[in-house]
Amino acid sequence: MADPLFKDGISDALKTRTEVFSKHLVINSMGSRHLPDYVAEDLLVEDFPEQHSGDTGETPLLKHLGFKTRRGLSRLSIEHSLFINGYRIVKDELGLDPALFKLICIPSDIYLRLGEKMEWGRHEIWTHFDGYGIMQHSMFNAMAGGDVRFGGLFDLVTIGREYESDHVTVRFAVVQRKRMLKMI
Repeated sequence: MADPLFKDGISDALKTRTEVFSKHLVINSMGSRHLPDYVAEDLLVEDFPEQHSGDTGETPLLKHLGFKTRRGLSRLSIEHSLFINGYRIVKDELGLDPALFKLICIPSDIYLRLGEKMEWGRHEIWTHFDGYGIMQHSMFNAMAGGDVRFGGLFDLVTIGREYESDHVTVRFAVVQRKRMLKMI
């Protein structure tokens, strides 16, 4: 089956987005350099529809993470909850080996790959992506994107780790840890 991202060759939007990762230092939540890898892999992703306003309501995953909503959360609060609860959720709630799998914010390349089919990136809202852009003076900013006003699926930005706004939502994914440890 043809991958929709590459059905007509590589689009200019995909080239520009991929170029960001070659020009700027981006690390994943485990501290490894993040370079998008557009290959098939096994993972679990929350598949709720994106919406410009409102929320999906409290879900079992949000409850296990200690959140009542998925909007307006800072990356600091998300990462703290994943650190405290992620291992237990993967092991006890999902029945997976936490040595092999990790609960994280959706990686930007996975959001891009699934987004067209799932109709993501069509609203004025950012989604927290796994990882951080390393800025001047060793400052870490959280990765986000997906706002239709700035490129939709191809939108990629960094936001402050303390930034809390209803304009930002979070979508979680369980990925294989080996994805997070790729060396370049």
